[in-house]
Amino acid sequence: MPQSLFPVVQIEREDHLRLKELARTAEREGHPTAPFLLSEIRRAKIFDNALVEETVGLNKQVSFRIDFGPTRRRLFVLPDHYSNSELEVSVLSPVGAAMLGLRKGDRMPYRDIFGALHFVTIMDVEPLTPNFIASTGPQDPPDPGPQAA
Repeated sequence: MPQSLFPVVQIEREDHLRLKELARTAEREGHPTAPFLLSEIRRAKIFDNALVEETVGLNKQVSFRIDFGPTRRRLFVLPDHYSNSELEVSVLSPVGAAMLGLRKGDRMPYRDIFGALHFVTIMDVEPLTPNFIASTGPQDPPDPGPQAA
């Protein structure tokens, strides 16, 4: 897909260097998503916080759809803060790298870890709120069921 058909990527100034260093380190370590993440960072426009409030960025709540699947809502995080796929999406995952810097309504192609082509559509972006933390925060581990004596 020609680059001119990709949506604009906007990254907050305070996150730009941190994300670039993360992607470079991941590339040196051979992480398969690192080249894609680096390419998205390179083509990004860097803005101050006030200009990217509704843009997918670190520690924001993102509602998105993959292909024609259901809408999912996740917290967008660095890989070090990723712990639960039902609550978070890492910027270093294929879909996370594709979502970085997008706005509501943007649609971006990406390849999963198996090489299959998908499209992610951003449905909504919101700042992190205490309600999101309370509703998705630490929970008891699932009951393992009956145990043998």
